[in-house]
Formats: sequence, structure tokens, C-alpha cells
Amino acid sequence: MNARRWTKTLLFLGDILLLYGTLWLTLTIRYGSAERGLWKLHLIPFSIIFAILLLTFFIAGLYDVRVIAPERRHATLFFLTLLVGGGVAVLLFYLVPAWRITPRLNLFTHLALASLFLFLWHWLISWLLMRRAKINVWFLANPRANPDREQSAKQRDVEIGVGVKGGEHHELVAFLASHPQLGYQIAETSQKADIVVTSSDLYQNEAAQKELFLLVPRVRFMSFSAFYERVTGKVPVSLISEIWFLENIAETEKEFFEIIKRIFDVVLAIFISIPGIFLFPLLSLLIKGETRGPVFIKQNRVGKNGRLFTLLKLRSMIVAGPHGLAEENGAQWASAHDKRITRVGRILRKTRLDELPQLWNILKGEMSFVGPRPERPEFVATLKKRIPFYEIRHMARPGLSGWAQINFPYGASVEDALEKLRYDLYYLKHRSFLLDLTIALKTLKVLVLQAGR
Repeated sequence: MNARRWTKTLLFLGDILLLYGTLWLTLTIRYGSAERGLWKLHLIPFSIIFAILLLTFFIAGLYDVRVIAPERRHATLFFLTLLVGGGVAVLLFYLVPAWRITPRLNLFTHLALASLFLFLWHWLISWLLMRRAKINVWFLANPRANPDREQSAKQRDVEIGVGVKGGEHHELVAFLASHPQLGYQIAETSQKADIVVTSSDLYQNEAAQKELFLLVPRVRFMSFSAFYERVTGKVPVSLISEIWFLENIAETEKEFFEIIKRIFDVVLAIFISIPGIFLFPLLSLLIKGETRGPVFIKQNRVGKNGRLFTLLKLRSMIVAGPHGLAEENGAQWASAHDKRITRVGRILRKTRLDELPQLWNILKGEMSFVGPRPERPEFVATLKKRIPFYEIRHMARPGLSGWAQINFPYGASVEDALEKLRYDLYYLKHRSFLLDLTIALKTLKVLVLQAGR
């Protein structure tokens, strides 16, 4: 388990311990002891409240060690999250008749104590993270044999050096070219290497391999693409080849995952559709009341294995072309402040309510809740010609949300599509129940912050 996962696990387990510990402390303060009857009475309702608090922590990103820092901004986010979670807890205590716990002062006492101890715990972890020694990174390449590789590494250093990535402080130490005393140079200098990032040149240099083999117990070696994934959460498209897919994309291992995911998609789509049915009449009146045109629009999208399907959306733009679409001369990307978006449409996009009809696409098996965002075939035809391996993203069923959507804003150019492909390839390689859950919770955070376009 890497440092980031250890830190997340430690934070999470510490939060659980403190929540139950402060419940015990609250009962002791109020009644002189937390005897068994009192503890049993409070355990179930408070456990539900703890689950809600931990869920709000996750959604708010308080377990994302990339943003943990003892700064005012982080403290503000922490207490705002506690305010939201605590507010839900108060509502539950007053609205659920079965929870006849009196006096309810116990809840407020517990929330006050838990807030104090949880903040101190998170502050301690962030302080320890900031004090950690930097991880020295050495890039090993042969610039004379491949000058572009050195330039690529320098560009990545700009990204890596701006702050904490993945819960670790990476600091570039040096670029090295292969030579007879390579192992000695890495091991004996004042700035010893913790990680050596190697280029493909190493595979052709048998002497360098033997030198570096002696350092295996003391130094970690990583390929450049693996290191790039580690610190950015995406795949460097320009530095991979067909062999990368042969080594990293194993669809047969994902069969069970895909079956369970499909079952979950259907159940959740049915569950969300029930309140959605009652929302449609109101949303339809709002859309029709502002501008002329249909309530729903239909667009062709590219789905799994390149198959076309008809995606449904609530109309959020003015009608300028056939079928209620906003384009007169073919498909075009939406811009940040697109004048075609209506006032009602802007609200629908911010809240993602315009995508509510896509629950039908999910029920039909054309989409999933999590996956690469489906693109229009007009865009795909262009992007396949200009971006290597672009069609690989169609290996998975497209989704309402995905790893690219939560890490990168709306793509409106070929350059943006390339950046999103880097995230999509990372998702294809690492997709799992845990990653899907992470994406789902972070999508809820985006919805709360109304960051849609």
C-alpha cells in the first residue's frame, strides 16, 4: 500500500475511533458513566449519524491527501463539512420518531466535542505530511539518443514540482545519462535517489541494467509512464505504444466487475427514476415556458465498442436546427459562456438535471453511471485521426460521470479531448468498485458546488 492509501486509511480509522470515543466521553460527562444500557440506546442512531458524517467528509474531499494542508482554506472546508453533516444529524434526531433519545443536548455536546477532536486530528496529519522529507526523484535517460524524452521529463517536472502530488513531495534531483559508474552516482551522492524514473533506453543498455540491479534493495525504479500515472492520475498518451495496452488492459479480468456493475446500474436507475417521473412535468413547463421547441432532444453518441446509440437530454439551449438541436451547420462543442444556453438551461446544466432522461439509456444498457463520457460521432471521426489510441476509450460502456469529468473541465477542443483521454485510459486500466465509488462521491461534490457546464 503506498503512502497515499496509508494516509487515507489512517485518517479514516482515526475519525471512526474519535467519533465513538467522543460518544463515550459525552455520555460520561452527562451521566457520570457510559454504562451498558445508555451505550446500547445511543449506539445505533449515532452509528448512522457517524456514517453520514464520514460520507460528507469523503464527498468534500477531506480524505484526498493531495489537498490536505494546515491552511485556513482547508480549515474552512472542514468546518463547513461538519456543519452540513451535523445539520443532517440534527434533522434526523428531530424527524425520526423511533429515535427517542432525550435530552437531545447529548447530540449537540457530542458534535461540539467531535468537531474539536476531529479538527485537531486532521490538523496533526496535515502537519506531519508537510514535515515529511521530500522524495528525491532522478530521471534516467540518454538525451543524446532521445532528446525529446529529456524535454518531456522536464515538462513533467514543472507539473510535479508545483506542490504535493498523491500525498508525497516529489522533488527533481537530476537528469542522468547512462555511463559506467551510474549505480555509484545514484547511491553515493549527497542527494540520494528514492525513486529512479527510467526511460525505454534502459532496455537496450545491458551494462546499465547490471549497475542498477545492485541498487534494488535501496532504490525504487519506475518507468516514466508508471511514475506519471502515480503523480497525475492519468496515462501519458504520447509515451505509450501498443505494448502498453497488451500489458495493462486485461478485459477478461473485468468480467465479474462488469456484471455486478450492470446490476447496480439497473437498480439505481430505477430508484432515481421514481422521483424523476414527478420532476419531469415541472421541468417541461419551465423549458417550454422560456423558449419554443421540444422538451427532449436526441443526439447520436458513440457507445461501447463503437456502436451508435441515441442519447436523451432535456433541452437546455435555443432551437436553431432540426430535431430541437442548437446547431445550424453541424455538431459543435459548447463553450464556457455559450450564448445558446437558456436561463432555465443553465440551471439544468449546473444541477445536471438535463441528463436525467439518460436513466433510460442506462436501463437499456447503452450507458452506465460511471464511465468515459460518450462523444458525438462527428467529433469522434475527427479525434480518431488526430489523437493516437482515441478509439480505445470505447472499450468500456460510457457513463453519466467518469474519471475525466471529475478531474478535468468540459472539453471543447482537440487538446482538451487529448487531456481527457489520458484520464480515460487511467480509468480503463484501474477501474474497480472502489474507483467507481470514488468517482460517484466526487460527482456529488461537483453537483453540490454546481460546477457543470
